[in-house]
Amino acid sequence: MFGVLVVLAGRYALRASGALPQDTGAAGTWQRLLKLQTTASAMHTTAHPDDEHGGMLAQLSRGYGARVSLLTLNRGESGDNAIGPELFDAVGLIRTEELIKAGQYYGLDHQYFTTVVDYGFSKQLEEALVKWGRDNVLRDVVRVIRMDRPFVLVARFQGNERDGHGNHQTAGVITQEAYRVAGDPNAFPEQIRAGLRPWQPFKLYMGGVREDEDWTLRIDTGEYSPWLGDSYQTFSRIGLSFQRSQNSGRLISQAGPSYGYYKRLASRVTAPAKEMSFFDGIDTSIPGLFDALKRTPPARAPALLGAIDAAVTEAAKGFTAMNPSASVPALARGLAATRSAIEALSGEPDAVFLLRVKEQQFMDAINTALGIELKAVAQPSGTKPPTGPFAAFAPPSTMGPAVPGSRFDVRTTLTNRGRSEIGLSVLELRPAAGLRVAPGAPAPAPLAYNQSAAHTFVVTVADDAPLSKPYFARGSVADSRYTVADQDQLFKPAADPALVARAEYSVGGVPVEIRSTVQRREPHLPYGDELRELMIVPAIAVNVSPRTAVVPLAARGKPVSVRVELVNNADPGVGGELALRVPSGWTAAPASVPFAFARPGERAAFQFQVT
Repeated sequence: MFGVLVVLAGRYALRASGALPQDTGAAGTWQRLLKLQTTASAMHTTAHPDDEHGGMLAQLSRGYGARVSLLTLNRGESGDNAIGPELFDAVGLIRTEELIKAGQYYGLDHQYFTTVVDYGFSKQLEEALVKWGRDNVLRDVVRVIRMDRPFVLVARFQGNERDGHGNHQTAGVITQEAYRVAGDPNAFPEQIRAGLRPWQPFKLYMGGVREDEDWTLRIDTGEYSPWLGDSYQTFSRIGLSFQRSQNSGRLISQAGPSYGYYKRLASRVTAPAKEMSFFDGIDTSIPGLFDALKRTPPARAPALLGAIDAAVTEAAKGFTAMNPSASVPALARGLAATRSAIEALSGEPDAVFLLRVKEQQFMDAINTALGIELKAVAQPSGTKPPTGPFAAFAPPSTMGPAVPGSRFDVRTTLTNRGRSEIGLSVLELRPAAGLRVAPGAPAPAPLAYNQSAAHTFVVTVADDAPLSKPYFARGSVADSRYTVADQDQLFKPAADPALVARAEYSVGGVPVEIRSTVQRREPHLPYGDELRELMIVPAIAVNVSPRTAVVPLAARGKPVSVRVELVNNADPGVGGELALRVPSGWTAAPASVPFAFARPGERAAFQFQVT
């Protein structure tokens, strides 16, 4: 028997997956080489999805190689929905997914959300600060700054009446306050006790400044990028067009200049009144790492950092569009040098943080230059690969969502498309709680150009496995903040995947890692099929309409119609009885109804009269 208060299956749980074409091959390798050449980083703060200056983010990341992050206060839960009936938290999930997709075009390295909820349009700053609690918002933003440790903060909003929306004003005001206190260990000391270290960004900027006002920096996001084949502004607007719940997919391209003006509000470095970039006055070179941090370098630091920088320079010089993997030997040496520096400079945590970023950037560059592809696709248990002369034309194996108590296979393949031979040492699955992967993995083997290694893993889902769902929740739409049970997930766009594939290989004797979220293939005929992140969902999902009904006391004897829709996720089918559990003194008619499903994806709707 199923009651009405059942966790819903994640209809909009599809995450942006798969690299953009511009992030692969020669174009993708070159952009990763740009990131390796600088330690520059910037965090952009906004209030809602679609507030962001996407062209600025794309230019910083894809044009200049800066590490960029986007901090959005809320998920737009109280906005309208141009693509469906979902509202409140459901539309917040949709807009989160849309912003994740847009962020791929912006070139975001990290994306964050605080715990506050969009409560609707507000004209007053004080209203937002009262509803959310000023310290609550500030605490979240300071924590994100201490986690991400950006060189510069760029606020989308100014914190005044020009911002219009009270949420917008709050984003501007809190960004300025967070800049001032994030480096103070006495501010939110519980974060320091939990292991975070203070961090004071070097500069603070605000956007929304006009040409005829007192601006510090003018940028032109209309600049053409040869590796994108478009301007940064137009490329970012492709990403913005995926925020369809708000703009219905409109794409407005813009040829020629596209100027944006920013005012510097604070700085810890000396920079001119009119700047050429957000990083004027900051040494963003690898050898200048300690100068940027304003710390005296240890005796070995210049040689260690110089070795990294020399490898990056050599990799960039060796790059060719015809053979991006020509850069890999130098990249491997740079990765090894970075790891040596991390070990030798372990007493300098701020330097180690930046070197850890470099370590990941080296691995990203190597994976892209070699065209390494790690695919992990779930399929029904016991699926055999097609054989015979027409095997290439056989339809791919599809699978419904995973449910507690089920078993399935995961076909995992690592392919090397680069000219450098690699040595595969590890191919494995990393499961979340409630999932068990049967022992077994392929033996280590060398992979030459265009060779693959594959292995099929058997995965079992426990009967009591946790369901895939947002890591944040609230008890009522009147609540202004989410509750987060798992603090390890805090500020992430979405919860960690249920199942992740991981491969480790060596190139030039240096270990490199790559990870990929396990997906499943879902039919979407007649348009083919879609790859969706594998999630653990209920065998039967229950959707109730209306979710809330108000009955005047004078009409207490009048029945209220309640529609219950069941969605089957189990394979094979399942049957049972559906009933409403109602309080004492209430009645529901009919008392119960039978249901039966033969295959995943089937739906059935039932009508009840509640008195």
